[in-house]
Amino acid sequence: MSAVKKSLWLAPFACLALLLAVQAPGQVRALEEAIETSTDAVLLPNSVPGRLTLKECKRPCRSNTLDLNEQTQFLIGATNVSLKEFNEYISRTGSQFLMVFYEPSGRSITRLIVFGEIGQ
Repeated sequence: MSAVKKSLWLAPFACLALLLAVQAPGQVRALEEAIETSTDAVLLPNSVPGRLTLKECKRPCRSNTLDLNEQTQFLIGATNVSLKEFNEYISRTGSQFLMVFYEPSGRSITRLIVFGEIGQ
């Protein structure tokens, strides 16, 4: 058997050996969890720190609370705003789709996002 044929025959085994030698990736962990809801289904606080209360209507229907702190971001579209501006926007525009992002371990809210534009 020629050297070229021999190396072509051994190549798949060498690749398999390399794949087996590579260590498995580290454990995957969630950095954030998200809840899709409506502004009608939440009670927002007037100040930070505070608590957001939301109703989860998966059976059984229950209330859930998450904490807001100084690191929580409030976004209208892609624009960062204060909690006061966020609450004013929701009051002015009515029911909105709301994304609530929070840390799975501490249950602290990292971001609240409504889709829209600040000029509305």
